[in-house]
Amino acid sequence: MPIDNITGLREKVPGGKYALARAIAARAQQLQNGALPLTQVKTPNPISVAIDEVLQGKISFEIKDSPAPAPGETPGGEGATEEGA
Repeated sequence: MPIDNITGLREKVPGGKYALARAIAARAQQLQNGALPLTQVKTPNPISVAIDEVLQGKISFEIKDSPAPAPGETPGGEGATEEGA
């Protein structure tokens, strides 16, 4: 799915373009792991499906502030959540 202007996408996800990229990647990972698409699938590409879901307002995102990880731990972050779940 070609996107000419990402302004509409950026308005759907708080936190700027990096949060948007992470949110779409998180949802695409959920789709690859077997989550059902919340929109009509036009392509088997999970990134495109995730972008369609964001544009249609089918999913919401939560940005979590987390303390700095302890040495040896991996940092947490934001992720995609299905609405109504």
